[in-house]
Amino acid sequence: MILKTNIFTVKILAAVAAVVLMMPGTGRAADNGCTDERNSYIAPALALCSTHVYNIGSGQNVESAADKQYMREVVALKTTLMTQQMYKQYEYLDATIRRLKTQLEKAILTTSLQAAGAADATASGAASNKNSNIILTGADDCIAKSTKTSALDCMQSNLMLVRTAASSGNFGNAKRQLDKDIVAYTTWMTNSGGAAPASPCKNLVANRDSVNTCINTFNVALANAKQEANQTNNQMSGMRIMNMGQM
Repeated sequence: MILKTNIFTVKILAAVAAVVLMMPGTGRAADNGCTDERNSYIAPALALCSTHVYNIGSGQNVESAADKQYMREVVALKTTLMTQQMYKQYEYLDATIRRLKTQLEKAILTTSLQAAGAADATASGAASNKNSNIILTGADDCIAKSTKTSALDCMQSNLMLVRTAASSGNFGNAKRQLDKDIVAYTTWMTNSGGAAPASPCKNLVANRDSVNTCINTFNVALANAKQEANQTNNQMSGMRIMNMGQM
């Protein structure tokens, strides 16, 4: 009997931590998983049967003292396992409730402070970092660049973000970013000594056809502007080399 008890103990400790409690009933308890090994919904090793003898796989009351002691040990092991699992569930529920309570208290305190006149840290931080020339996440303020070449590079980089936004259907922000970059383009081209260029996009509105047409037109205008800027830089470099040769 001692060997039999040890084997059962190993099975109990190695079993999954799922427990099924059999409600008291009639003689049908033996068919609810405790003795019916074909029942795939209940693990007999983990089911605490209402009739104690069923817990050791017997269909009738045991007579010997050794069998009764074995039955008591099996019932005690099952009861301990069930109690441990119930306590774990209690601990998890208790931790969840305490976490929710902390979050609720924090939300109430924040709301109370804002009602008393405190600023919303998130909103104020976002407002302080907001640049009116930046609409899309990842875009840059091209009009604030230090050179015409870097400004044109900035506009081309922003145009890639505009194209991505338009591809995802965000035509409103795509159009607003285009408006900002077209102003930057016009400002840089005018202040670099040339005549005021015509706007690359006329009558731009926030819809698919208008935005996509503007993206393509603006891309060509930027490419041409960069080519002219590179030619100018090359000519100036050539002149400096010639001047150095005459010295």
